[in-house]
Amino acid sequence: MIKALKKSLITIYRKLYRKVMFDEHDRKEFLEILLIQMEMNLPLAQILQNIGRTGSTPQIQGLAKQSLHDLTTYNDCTKGWEKYYPPSDTLVLRNAFKNDNIQSGINLVMHGKQESVTFFNAVIKSNNQYFVFVIGMLAMLYILHMERATLESFNSDMLLFRYFEWFAKWTGPLIFFYILILIVYYFNRGLLRGTPRNFAYKLGIYLAYDRLVAYQFCVIARDGLKNGMNMADIILLCEGVFTERRQAYGLFLVRQRLTDGFAVAVALKDALFEPMFSDYLLSLAPSEGRVQLTEAFDRVAKILNTRVESQFRQIGYYLMSVLMLIAGALFYPILELMTGAALPAS
Repeated sequence: MIKALKKSLITIYRKLYRKVMFDEHDRKEFLEILLIQMEMNLPLAQILQNIGRTGSTPQIQGLAKQSLHDLTTYNDCTKGWEKYYPPSDTLVLRNAFKNDNIQSGINLVMHGKQESVTFFNAVIKSNNQYFVFVIGMLAMLYILHMERATLESFNSDMLLFRYFEWFAKWTGPLIFFYILILIVYYFNRGLLRGTPRNFAYKLGIYLAYDRLVAYQFCVIARDGLKNGMNMADIILLCEGVFTERRQAYGLFLVRQRLTDGFAVAVALKDALFEPMFSDYLLSLAPSEGRVQLTEAFDRVAKILNTRVESQFRQIGYYLMSVLMLIAGALFYPILELMTGAALPAS
């Protein structure tokens, strides 16, 4: 319990630090300086010393000094970068450093920032007005519940009181049931594969998530190929980014298939890509030349992004309908009270 609380507090602190003290501008500036001086063939230790003296902010200088200390002590300058960079960027940079390909890793982080759609941005954020409305209705019900004794003196048969009783009876079990569903969902997200996974796809479960993973792989592969990496290096880099069990197993299959001489599209089939998307990749890059494969990954990424956005829009429509029904059900007894329809005739 204490460890989990400590981990949560550290995560919150790092997010706030990246938001306020070491923002996107600082992160980009540090990597730009690092990349420019590496391209001048200066030793990494000297580069970090230079940035530690001449960095434009105390935070950039502090990162350079800490990185130099970690490079000297642990032979890993990226060891403490979780405080300064988002987890996904840190994983890319750390894995690139371990594979002695840090320049490509920096290029991926700096120039591969094509933001993917997320459930939060596509569903929650774009429909937040409905959440606010329902939360407002619930808050109003709670305030009215505090005045129940006064309201009962007018009429004890109002629908509002049945709502109070229903909430008191079912709120706890519903919250428990909801948490249980989330636990089962996230537990199976990393384990379910093969026929059960395909069946889940038909029900619309995990489909958007897996397509987001495929999309992110396409972006990394596209930018990696642009920066001179081969597919073996890209797979190694992705192993530091996609750490969930199912993704790790998929990457293992891809690496084994590439080693056995399979085409890239064939290696990705049913490992990280659904068959239709691996077929798209194969049709777009049959000869698998670097330029052709780079353009193919870019095209497939756009197709995946469009499909995921479409799915999230559908989720948004369903969510909007449900929320409107809930809001209507909550608003009716309050409207009844406000108009006096439930009050006894004098």
